[in-house]
Amino acid sequence: MRRRLVGFTRFLCCCLAWTGAVRAQEKVTYDDQLQRLLVQHCGKCHGAERQRAGLDLSTYAGVLKGSSGGAVVEAGDPDSSVLYLAITHQREPTMPPGSGKLADKVVESIRAWISGGLLENSGSQAKAKKKSSLAPIAAGAVGRPAEPLPIAEHLSIEPVVLTPRPGALGALAANPWAPLLALGGQKQVVLYDAKTFEPRGVLPFPDGSPRSLAFSSDGRLLIAGGGHDGASGHAVVWNVADGAVVAEAGDEPDVLLGADLSADRARIAFGGPQRVVKIVDAATGAPLHVLKKHTEWVTAVRFSPDGVLLASGDRNGGLAVFESETGREMHSLLGHTAAITALAWRDDSNVLVSASEDGTVKLWEMFEGKALRSIAAHGGGVLAVAMAHDGQIASGGRDRAAKAWNADGQLLKSFELPAAVLGVAFDDEGTRLFAGDARGEVGVWQLVDGVRMATLALNPPPIAERIALAEAAVAQATERQAATERAAAEAVAAIEAPRQAIVAAREAESAALAAAAPTAIALDAAQHASQESATALVAVDLALAEARAAQQSRAEAMQTAGATEAAARGALEPTRQAMEQQALLATRLDESAALAAAQSAAAGDDATWREAAARATEAATLARTAAKAAGERHTAAESALASAGAEVARLAAASAAGGDALAAAEALQVAAATSVTTRAAEWSAAQAAAASPQTVLLEARARLIATIEAAAPLEVAIAARQAETAATRAAATSAARRLERWLAADLDRALDVLARERQLVVERREVAAASVAESDLAVEKAASEVAAIDDRQAHVPERVAARRGESEAAKALEEERRAAVWDAVAVEEGKARVRRDLARQADALSAESAAQLPEAPLAQAAAKLREVLAALDADLSAAHVMVEAAQLTVVDQMAGNAALFQRHDVEARDEAELPAKVEALRAQRLAAEARRDSAHAALAAVELELAAIEARSVALTADRDRHWAAAHT
Repeated sequence: MRRRLVGFTRFLCCCLAWTGAVRAQEKVTYDDQLQRLLVQHCGKCHGAERQRAGLDLSTYAGVLKGSSGGAVVEAGDPDSSVLYLAITHQREPTMPPGSGKLADKVVESIRAWISGGLLENSGSQAKAKKKSSLAPIAAGAVGRPAEPLPIAEHLSIEPVVLTPRPGALGALAANPWAPLLALGGQKQVVLYDAKTFEPRGVLPFPDGSPRSLAFSSDGRLLIAGGGHDGASGHAVVWNVADGAVVAEAGDEPDVLLGADLSADRARIAFGGPQRVVKIVDAATGAPLHVLKKHTEWVTAVRFSPDGVLLASGDRNGGLAVFESETGREMHSLLGHTAAITALAWRDDSNVLVSASEDGTVKLWEMFEGKALRSIAAHGGGVLAVAMAHDGQIASGGRDRAAKAWNADGQLLKSFELPAAVLGVAFDDEGTRLFAGDARGEVGVWQLVDGVRMATLALNPPPIAERIALAEAAVAQATERQAATERAAAEAVAAIEAPRQAIVAAREAESAALAAAAPTAIALDAAQHASQESATALVAVDLALAEARAAQQSRAEAMQTAGATEAAARGALEPTRQAMEQQALLATRLDESAALAAAQSAAAGDDATWREAAARATEAATLARTAAKAAGERHTAAESALASAGAEVARLAAASAAGGDALAAAEALQVAAATSVTTRAAEWSAAQAAAASPQTVLLEARARLIATIEAAAPLEVAIAARQAETAATRAAATSAARRLERWLAADLDRALDVLARERQLVVERREVAAASVAESDLAVEKAASEVAAIDDRQAHVPERVAARRGESEAAKALEEERRAAVWDAVAVEEGKARVRRDLARQADALSAESAAQLPEAPLAQAAAKLREVLAALDADLSAAHVMVEAAQLTVVDQMAGNAALFQRHDVEARDEAELPAKVEALRAQRLAAEARRDSAHAALAAVELELAAIEARSVALTADRDRHWAAAHT
């Protein structure tokens, strides 16, 4: 009995443990648990009849759609879900409003549902947790990208929060490589075009307000850090190309006062009232380093442009620089005596700029961590600082001034604002300064001349209001354009008569000019002929003078040539005589040499005669050379005489020809002078003939000039009217383009809503497709079960016969074992009777033998009888054991038979219920088929709805593109 109780207890414990495990594995779904809870606690404000902020929690699709501020649940991430943060009072506005938190069980159910993947029902699949799309890149050299940065054209510009008056500026940042400005306001970041000052988009920041903004080093990303004071802190990274959130970090219990992204996009650093700087993995949010250097709130955090260093400042004036990858401290920069308010880096990452409540801006070099310069910038404290690419510095302070400084710390410009300046920035070209103050006013100034160019709204009006304003502006511009066009038409009509008078005057001038044309032609011809005659006379005079000069030159040359010929003739005879003398001398010297040679031979080769012969021969050679030179001089003198004679002859011929040319030129001069006199007389006659038509022409031209001068003021008036018309037309075109832009933006918003609807429909399609698959599987399962039961029914007679045979065999075996038990009992009882008889006999013998001696035969017989009784007792015990064994066998058989008969009864009842079961399964199959058909119909309806959304999306996109095209033409 005890063993049975222990076994039962173990079984009960196992059952309870299994039940607990099953309950632990139960899924929390919207249909089964959440809908009832949400309708019960939130339905008054976010139910089917009323949806504050556009949030409907009474349906699964409504929860996924979210509110006007965006999604309220993030699959797998309750700590990032607005709904969970609101019901746990971790963010404003808390839910339910004006009351305490919901019961812990309700909160835990909602958390479990979000963590479990936002299941709609037990057959749904969990939605995947949103992952970061931020991938690390190589941190290249800092500089303007070769290609312009892509900036989204179709970001939503509908404000998340609209207040009657703007609050204080939360943060301000300018893109380093694109004309884009970011302003942090209440629960949103507003993007402006830094050139046109038009809004480019609104980025929601639902977790409070941004307290810091920074663009990445390459300008492609924007990071915001902020949250709720004393409640929560969060950082968000957007892609400026499409406004998509690419990373999120920080789940802090207090607001983030500073946040930044490293150049390689691998790390996010942030800090706040917790007095530590945290560095986390940008892609996963996993913590990398916790820097505990600061003793007060961390108020500013900035990575260097190359991403190598990280600077941070605190409320005590502490300023430190760390290695961003290892978290190792590099410099502790001492010098500020009050809170650090802002940090900035020079492009080369070698200089850090810090701003402080002590009123100074300090520059620090990073090689040794020493101060380079200190600027006394603002009395009362510096609240903002920025640095341009060229080293210029901007600062803002409590003195309500924004200032620009050159790289040497000299003040360039100062600009006034209504309140303390909380943010400053340069545009990407360093030509404009942006500054915002504690009243939410953001101004734009041109640095070159200090002119204020624009004022930007921290909380821009909604699109509907912008469209209304744009439509009114278009109407006014159109009316002004029509008025100026009417005035221009009237001016054109007023000048029509003067223009006709001008045409008539021009025609009169043309007629007078035609009448004066023949005489003018004759006058021109006479004047031309006279001028030609005068020119010819001048030419003849010049030719005559040249001929006379040439003749005089030839006469002088004749004299010179005659003198040259006489000199050559005089020199000819001396050269001839010198040549003959040199020849005679050479002959004589040759004879002397021959004679000396002969005497030398006759004297027997005497040395004296031989030397004399050699000298005679040498002298003869020199004489011949001199004779040859004298001959050449004579020949040259002959040539000179011949040349001089030829020149004299040539000059004589030329002088004769020149005399003829001189006579001809003198005759031509006389003829030309006569022609000049004749042409002058003809020109005088032509002038007299042309005087009258020229007078008429001059009078016509005078009338034309007077008419044009009279019409000139009207022409000026027309030009002014036309310029005014062009200006009003340009204004109307600009207003129309602005209206088109806002209409396109409104369509962008509608497309965003439609995209969210499409996502919900896609999810419903997935659910419907899963339901279709499930219903198809259920139909197949029901059909297989029906077929299995039909098969079982077909084999029922065989199983009945088998059970009958099995029962009869079991009963026969039980009877056989019962008979064996009875036989064993009979044997045992017989042995017991014998034993009883023997025991009586033994007792009698013992009594009789008691009076006798122990050795008497009767006593011995009594002893023997007791031995027999002992053996009989042993035999009787063995028989009893056999009886018990047989009885147990019978009991076991009876138990087995009972179980068998019970099983047979169960099988019989089951078989008896088969017809009802098969009918029920057939009904279930029909129901499953109905559900399948319904699921298919629902899927088809969802597909049609999706197709309708796609068609609407195409139409809205076409309209949007048309408006954008009109806005940019």
